[in-house]
Amino acid sequence: MIIINNRNNNAKITSIAIASILLIGSLSMTTTVFGHPQTPSLVFSTNGPVAEGTDAVMTGSATALQKNAPPSLHEAYSIVGADILIERGLNEDNSFASICPPHHYETLDTVVTDGDGNFSYDYVTTGFGGQTHVFKAHIAPIDPNDHGTSAGNSVCSPLEITVVECEGDIQISAIDTSENSDLGEFGYMLKVTACTDVENLKIQGGSNGWSSITHYAETPLELGEVVVKENKKNTVYSWKIDELSENDMVTFEVEMTSNIEISCDQTVQINGAWSVAYTLPEDDTKYKTPYTAPLTWTNEC
Repeated sequence: MIIINNRNNNAKITSIAIASILLIGSLSMTTTVFGHPQTPSLVFSTNGPVAEGTDAVMTGSATALQKNAPPSLHEAYSIVGADILIERGLNEDNSFASICPPHHYETLDTVVTDGDGNFSYDYVTTGFGGQTHVFKAHIAPIDPNDHGTSAGNSVCSPLEITVVECEGDIQISAIDTSENSDLGEFGYMLKVTACTDVENLKIQGGSNGWSSITHYAETPLELGEVVVKENKKNTVYSWKIDELSENDMVTFEVEMTSNIEISCDQTVQINGAWSVAYTLPEDDTKYKTPYTAPLTWTNEC
């Protein structure tokens, strides 16, 4: 495999292939575009579904054929340093599309191919149980309004996200939503699901002791007020909710910035310990869930 550095090589390219886009445990896309002088040809396959709460990892590679190369020299080239757009399909009203092709796409992120022409993207499925989303990936064109008409791109592919069966009275989990950990910016989302009718809920937890919470948001807002209490070592948040019916779900999102310098190879815990205290209808006994599992990050510098 010959490697082309997309940032420094001026060789012209007539066609690009995005190949082996794999959504682990759920979705795989293989898109091959054969160029000069052939008509582009696409190959596509899907495996799935994926359970809600499980990150779907998309991986792929970018290759190309050099312009004006004779048929005998139609060798695929790895493209290094190429921007790859990961896009999710939307309906006309901007709701998530479940059928290919969608009305239009939104760009979720831009990832860059590595030294072997490979790339990856993690898709968070939390909150999407029971839905199907559709995706496409392509090399970022020069024109930002070009969604793959003239650049190598994969075909649209659906991803089914299944509902995880609820066990016990109530479940609470924490999901890492950090996007700029290298810059000292972290975040996580708490998800609380009622497996049966529950009452007198108090969702409570605190900061991690080494960061400052810059923003929090409870959803839905109308269920109850969040009370904030400052302690010597951390801040405690309590969200009281009168009742939830079976299969109801609420979320609590937290954003924070680090107050310490995290050294190389140091691991920190992102979330504080959170739990839910509650009662059952016609039962005054007070119950409490186990604490959320720790979410960690290691500074690999």
